[in-house]
Amino acid sequence: MNSKQLQQLLIIASIIIAFLVFRDQKRKTEIKTLKSQLDDLKEINFQVRQRLKVLMDSETDVDPAVAKELQSIHALLEIKEPTKAALALAKIIETLLKQLYSSDEAFQKSKSRLTFADYLKHALDQRIISEEDYHLVSVLRVIRNQEAHELDLKKEPSRIVAAFVAGFAFAFALMKLVRKSVRAADA
Repeated sequence: MNSKQLQQLLIIASIIIAFLVFRDQKRKTEIKTLKSQLDDLKEINFQVRQRLKVLMDSETDVDPAVAKELQSIHALLEIKEPTKAALALAKIIETLLKQLYSSDEAFQKSKSRLTFADYLKHALDQRIISEEDYHLVSVLRVIRNQEAHELDLKKEPSRIVAAFVAGFAFAFALMKLVRKSVRAADA
């Protein structure tokens, strides 16, 4: 082997080594990112389950249908399905909004078919939900819609946690309002 061939071989070997080093760095970065995402998922499950437990423990008069859905949410979180759990929470909120506004004739006649977005906007207009919580619950609504139409949906963990916390708080506030309106109608 002459010196020119040796030089070419060294250049090729250097390129291969550089490529391998780069690939190794990229893998380490990907592994670090995956570990971080795994920690985020653990944090989602912990934070959301804690909030769910606190809210369920603080309510003694939870509607049986809502309680059943809350148990489903807990089970979905246990098997690491936060977007499916978000779908269930959105369903609770939408149902409660429909119950709350079922006797609001002007609102019921405002459109031929009212959507979850319409109910949320009406709650915002009625000042039942703050603008900040409205946006967070809207994230929950978007996740619900995507979960219903996409396979293997993955979402940013921090968005899911924020949407869950706001969603739980709003759902329990709605339960109180629905109970109050039912009592007022019965009186």
